[in-house]
Amino acid sequence: MNSKKIEQLYKSHAENTAPDMDALWKRIESNLEEKNDEAVTSKPIRRNISFTKKTALAAACVAALIIAPVVVRNMDISNSDMAAEAPAAEQTMAEKPSSDKAAGISKEDNLFEGFFDNKSEQNDAIAKDDFAEATTEEDIAMEELTSLVQQTIRYEDLQLSYANAPITPYGATNGDDFFVEENVLIETDVIVNAYIDHVYSNGDGEICYEITADNLETGETESIYLTSRTPYVMLEDRCYILPLKADETGYSLVFENAPQIECTLDGGYIFHNGWQSLDENALDVIYPQGGVDDFFYDRMKFSYGTLDNLVERWHELKN
Repeated sequence: MNSKKIEQLYKSHAENTAPDMDALWKRIESNLEEKNDEAVTSKPIRRNISFTKKTALAAACVAALIIAPVVVRNMDISNSDMAAEAPAAEQTMAEKPSSDKAAGISKEDNLFEGFFDNKSEQNDAIAKDDFAEATTEEDIAMEELTSLVQQTIRYEDLQLSYANAPITPYGATNGDDFFVEENVLIETDVIVNAYIDHVYSNGDGEICYEITADNLETGETESIYLTSRTPYVMLEDRCYILPLKADETGYSLVFENAPQIECTLDGGYIFHNGWQSLDENALDVIYPQGGVDDFFYDRMKFSYGTLDNLVERWHELKN
């Protein structure tokens, strides 16, 4: 079949299928409402449609009939593709929580969105918040531990009665230079709670003490007299716990070259760290240095403990 034959068939089809335009216009005119005599009647201008125009119109209809199924088919394909993609999107959204979980992101993390410039700042804020929560319990435990750890107190802040400046001794001291609790207790004959009534120098480089002493074992009270060359001078109107040794002439300090155990008005004890029997739960004391030969000023302690352990240890060593 050649192209001329095809053209003839196309024209024949167009003539047979083209609508009757005259009949169409008649139907339109019959439906128009009649106007009154005063109104201007207006009708559409009828034009005779030539064969060529009829042919073009028919061709347009044929083209529409050909294109419409294609469009519909393409729409069906597109819709089917969208339908196929929708489950995939739903699956992606369903998988997102698990991926977020794998990335360490929780729903609570999304609450921070909008408050930070970038994800890094958000993560830092979350990390700091988590750290603060984590360290809250640690801080409480640390405070409880700190309350048990030794802390520092100034000697001037302790409750002590007023005292004049100590007298400075001169001359050579007596006794050992190294304090050992066991050695001191072995040499001790009596332990007294001593109230210093009077302190003075005898002019020979010695410091003299007039003391009212209460025996810790018997509770007996007696007045005693002591002399010493120690630079750790006891102060008047203060109380001390004194390990003493006795001889035919009287009493003397067992160990001179260290501060003696001093009592505070509220029942505490100030002592150097060589007294291990008193060192439980003790505080460090900032103690005034008595001179270049003072080797205990930075080793002083304070405690509200009792003397029971000290007395018990003394009895163990003496028996």
